Amino acid sequence: MHEATFTEPVLARSQSNFGHSTAAAVARFAEAAGVPNLVLTHFSARYQDNPQRSPSIADVRDEAMAHYSGQLLLARDLQRYRLDREGRLVAVDSHSS
Repeated sequence: MHEATFTEPVLARSQSNFGHSTAAAVARFAEAAGVPNLVLTHFSARYQDNPQRSPSIADVRDEAMAHYSGQLLLARDLQRYRLDREGRLVAVDSHSS
């Protein structure tokens, strides 16, 4: 799990990362390290849920997927995950447990 506050194009326009990472940088690191599951979180509020608007959260996903071949998840508030027997993250239904 790692924060991915920006995409590279948004970071280039803002000219300061404020100590935060881009989706691409995190994805490249996870790929190089052989991380099988990557959960990105802590997105800038500028990323809209609607993929028709720009920038959107889909831009974060697309940028990460261009550099990472493992299982990629974008965290949602209060979502929980568990590892299944094959070592893949699976969302846990918040109404069960």
